[in-house]
Amino acid sequence: MASSNPLALIEKLTGRENYNTWRFAVKTYLQHEELWECIENPKDEPIDKKKDMKAKSKIILLVDSINYVHIQEAETAKEVWDNLSRAFDDSGLTRRVGLLRDLYYYTLWLPKYRRIREQDNVYSA
Repeated sequence: MASSNPLALIEKLTGRENYNTWRFAVKTYLQHEELWECIENPKDEPIDKKKDMKAKSKIILLVDSINYVHIQEAETAKEVWDNLSRAFDDSGLTRRVGLLRDLYYYTLWLPKYRRIREQDNVYSA
């Protein structure tokens, strides 16, 4: 039997690996619920506190508990959204550092390690 709760249809945010699809689904859901203005407010109009609390709650319910560390201090829906974006968006500094680490590992360290292993195999044979 299909669930009547749309939240149940959205996969919880587990980390960087599902962040982009999660972000798209949650943004669409908040737009449908007329809560997206709590996240993106181009006119800088005051945000209804009740709507903001509702948006914040819905976002948090769609985050795996292992990621609460990124959002537990946030007071508004926008702060929750921005904290998750900083933690998991691929354009952040953390992602760049990770890519540089991978580049170093695969281009410099791994080939050198393989050459050493090959030499060890030649000498031990």
